[in-house]
Amino acid sequence: MEYILFLVVIGIVGYLVFRSPKHGGTGDASLVVNRLASLLIQKGIITKDELYGTGSAPTPSASSTTPAPAPTASDMSQPAAAPTSPVTASAAPAPSGKGAATATEFAFNTKWLMVAGIIAILFGVGFFIKFSFDNNLIGETGRVILGLIIGLGFIGTGEWFYRKYPKYAFFLTGGGIAILYLSLYSAFGLYHMVEQLTAFLGMILVTLFSVVLSVRYNSVAIAGIALLGGFLTPILVSSSTVNDIGLLTYITLLDLGLFALAYFRNWKSLVWGCALGTLLLVGSWFFGHYDSSKLFMTEFYFTLYWAIFTGSTLVFYYFNDRKPSNKDFALMLVTGLLYMSVSYGILNADYSAYMGLLPLFLTAVYTVIALFGSYVKEGTKALVYLPAGMAVLFLTLVFPIQFQGYWITISWFVEAGIIAWVGHLLRSRMVSYSIPIFALGLFRLFAFDTYLSQENFFLIFNERFVVFAVAVVLALFVAYIFHTFYRDTKIREDLHKAAAFMAIANILILCAGVFEIVDWFRFVSSTDSVAQSTSLAISVFFIIYALIAIVLGIVSKTSVLRICATVVFGITVLKTFLYDIWLLEAVYRIIAFMALGIALVVVGYLYFRFSARIKGFLTASDSTPVV
Repeated sequence: MEYILFLVVIGIVGYLVFRSPKHGGTGDASLVVNRLASLLIQKGIITKDELYGTGSAPTPSASSTTPAPAPTASDMSQPAAAPTSPVTASAAPAPSGKGAATATEFAFNTKWLMVAGIIAILFGVGFFIKFSFDNNLIGETGRVILGLIIGLGFIGTGEWFYRKYPKYAFFLTGGGIAILYLSLYSAFGLYHMVEQLTAFLGMILVTLFSVVLSVRYNSVAIAGIALLGGFLTPILVSSSTVNDIGLLTYITLLDLGLFALAYFRNWKSLVWGCALGTLLLVGSWFFGHYDSSKLFMTEFYFTLYWAIFTGSTLVFYYFNDRKPSNKDFALMLVTGLLYMSVSYGILNADYSAYMGLLPLFLTAVYTVIALFGSYVKEGTKALVYLPAGMAVLFLTLVFPIQFQGYWITISWFVEAGIIAWVGHLLRSRMVSYSIPIFALGLFRLFAFDTYLSQENFFLIFNERFVVFAVAVVLALFVAYIFHTFYRDTKIREDLHKAAAFMAIANILILCAGVFEIVDWFRFVSSTDSVAQSTSLAISVFFIIYALIAIVLGIVSKTSVLRICATVVFGITVLKTFLYDIWLLEAVYRIIAFMALGIALVVVGYLYFRFSARIKGFLTASDSTPVV
């Protein structure tokens, strides 16, 4: 009984509030409230100060109670006051503290009291069903029919209130939809009056009906109720036997339907709701009912879900010209990573030899998306960089999944070169994506690929030297790409990146030579003084390399080569004077110092011989380090 009284009170309060002049009513709500306040004061239930605060009680407007007096002769003798301008009247000052409190009270009473009322009614319906069940007041069929009637009654009442009080109608409609779901669940789950298919179809109809109402009322809240009810339907009508294809197909159709609604009404929040509902419902099915016999069916539906939620951002952007938000990008990123992870987990056990095709497939898809965005939406890069970055990420995963050993490192260097080349073709800043990939290759090269056993060593013709050679060639190639960018954009950052890759190429050449010298004396040479011979050979190698780099730097006007050669000469000088002078025997020491001295004299001669040429391009306008 208390729920019925609560319902009546909520209905009266909502009706009076929404009938105020602000909502198109007659304005009698304030009169009722004033009379109720006067009655409370007369009965001594509350004082005037407690009710109105320290100020005086509000008095009715004179215009609403007493007619205006007729003007007298003296009044008519005075000049008429200028009429108040509507513009001046509308530019009223901001509401005072009391006005703000009234606005807060109105917002609270028109929203949260209604929410509390609808929730209380739902609890009341549930308790009524239980009470009638315990006391056999109404039969099972009668209870379900009564619930359906109440739900439809709420929806009908909401329709009746919609024209005058749309917000009030939304709450009634949402409550009616929830009662319909509850009644259909009771018919199937509690009383077993209908079969699973009948209850399932009934809930689908309620969901479709909710979608229609959300469109009619233009209410995303009702659409959210439809979404919630749609994803709860398989749970409410579940049984011990699961129809896998039926369930996954239903989720697919529900996602497509709600996505269409979100697209036409621009309710993008529904897409995230669908993604969350799909993740929870499909995840529950996967962990509870999946086995290897359902592999291809599961992968097919997982691919469908990935395509739907990846395409959602693209459809909103390309066909509605609506700028994607960070949430849209996050959805695309999370969807791709989740699809890759789950698919790899279920396919790897039986198809490990071909698993590299999975990230390769994703690389191709996201590359197409990036290219499409670059050409179709020229000048707008919002949906170019993220797909391009994801393509790079999945391409990076291809190699450790599909290959082993040195091939992984080589593949990462090649990938860095490909990314730089594609960025060059597109005139895109994605060329910078090559930097972290190249760094990843360098890390693996020095962490895992520098060691060679004696059985695998053959001077220069070995796997390690091949990896270093590939790294040097691709470092020079990426340096060339960045230098080309600098000539087009005049952005000095690109010039610095080109110089950095040139320096990396020189360092890699030196490291490759050092590793070959050390292993040759360790595995092949028959000399008794391995340490002295190795140290001398490294010094001579540094001197020869520095001389070649100086010459090439002067001829090609490349300052990076000359700087690298100068640094190598400095390292060699320090090594000779601080290390070789103490370690090497007399003969080795003489050779080291003589070779270093001759090289330095030759370098000095070259600078004197070509001083005019060197000074010319050093003082030129483009004398910054170039490749």
